Order: sequence, then C-alpha cells, then structure tokens
Amino acid sequence: MDGFVYRWTNKINGRWYLGSHGGSLGDGYIGSGKVFRLALQKYGLTNFNREILYQGEDFYQQETALLQELDAESDPLSYNRKNQALGGNGAGRAVTETTRIKIRDARLTKKAEQGWLNSPEAREKMSVAHRGKTPTEVTRIKKSVTAKLKGINPPAGSHLGHLHSEEAKALISEKTKQGMAKMDKQIIYHSTRHAQHCRWHVNRNIKSTTCSFCLEV
Repeated sequence: MDGFVYRWTNKINGRWYLGSHGGSLGDGYIGSGKVFRLALQKYGLTNFNREILYQGEDFYQQETALLQELDAESDPLSYNRKNQALGGNGAGRAVTETTRIKIRDARLTKKAEQGWLNSPEAREKMSVAHRGKTPTEVTRIKKSVTAKLKGINPPAGSHLGHLHSEEAKALISEKTKQGMAKMDKQIIYHSTRHAQHCRWHVNRNIKSTTCSFCLEV
C-alpha cells in the first residue's frame, strides 16, 4: 500500500508535527498525535500548513528515519514525543533491517552523548569484579523463574529452572511448618519469662545482675 509522510507546521508559533499515513493525499487524513490534536483544538486547522516529505510504499519507515534525523523528541518546537513512527495506518508493518540499524545507532549515539554508556575499560572492570561471585538466593530464584518462563533448559548439574517433585514440595512445606512452630515456641517462652520478670523484679523495683532481662533494660 502506498502512503506519504507529512509535516504540519503551526503558523503562529512555528511548532511542527511529522507523521505518515497509508492512503491518498486527498482522503482527509490530518494526524493522530495526541499533543498535535490538542494543538489543533487550540489553534484550529487553518493556522497549520501541511507539506509532503515523501510518497511511496516505505512511508512508515521513512517517517521513523526522518524523526530520528530531525531528533524530534528533543526539539522543543516538535509536537512529536518519540523519534519513532507510532500511529497512523502503519501499525503492524515489518520494519526493515536498515531502519532497525538506524534506530539502534540513533539510540546508542544519544546514550553516548548523555554519558549513559560505560566505557570498554569500565565494562571490563565490572566483569572482573563479578567473576567467581556466588549468586544470592534471590538471584538464583530470579534466574530460575526467568528460565521457566523462557523454556530454557538448565545446564547439567545446575538447579536453574528445576521443578520440585510433589514429595519434595511436601517435605519443604513440613520443614517450613516445623521452623515456624519452633519460632512460635521461642516467642511464647521469652514472653512468659518477660511476664515473670515484670511480676517479680519490675514490680518490686529490683534489678538483678543475674537476670538477663534486667541486664537488657
């Protein structure tokens, strides 16, 4: 399907919006950008001028390329919020490899300019620092869950993505219950001792050097 890339320019303040559309120039299509639509409501269509930048089958890819070339998302005069085609009738179209490379290079360039990318030396230092480290239990669980979701087969001898049997699950559950019961008994024991301490020492205003509770308070 043929289409075109257009740019609307506000005659009053010079702000602009760039988009694409699959159709003919005279089919009445204006634009779908949210910020641009708000500007249309405020100023009216008569205060905008449209220019056609491209016509052909690759209109969707050309829109993205032009947005990145103009760096629309960083331009204060642009109504576009992203350097990528998002609306119009191009949704669902396959992006060419050339466009993917342009998008990737533009993002990497922007990150490098803003200092978001680590230097090769810094990446090597971080790699060396993490070598030989034993992952925490939380990290192992995250890796296990990720492997299960992605269907990754864990390496031999690894518990990555391992599924427990029903017997193992029952054993883990029983051990957990026993541990919780032991903790409850300890809490009751200490609470009882604390109550006895209050009745004997505190109420009599006596502080014993042999009482662990007296030494704590």
